[in-house]
Amino acid sequence: MITFDNLVFTKHPTLGNINTGTIQALIMFDNGYGVSVVTGPAGCGLYGDIEEGTYEVAAIKGNSLNWNLVSPKGTQFEFDILEYKTPEEITELMAELQKLPSCK
Repeated sequence: MITFDNLVFTKHPTLGNINTGTIQALIMFDNGYGVSVVTGPAGCGLYGDIEEGTYEVAAIKGNSLNWNLVSPKGTQFEFDILEYKTPEEITELMAELQKLPSCK
């Protein structure tokens, strides 16, 4: 199973030029779902705080170059992007998405 430890963070492609220290990791699962995980310094406009070790997490669908936000029914992502999640919580969320049937 893919976990938080598999995420590779890079400078956020949009906010990285505006807010120093804003980072993002994208990872896709075999079933076509994936996650976007972002964080940055307090007050940067994201719902995570790099100093506190929390992250904003969104479910995505597509591939690493072309993806969209999704809200899979029956998951914690059903109603919105998730805010201020710890690495442990993100691993649980990633497991939830990996168990879904293929969306390809």
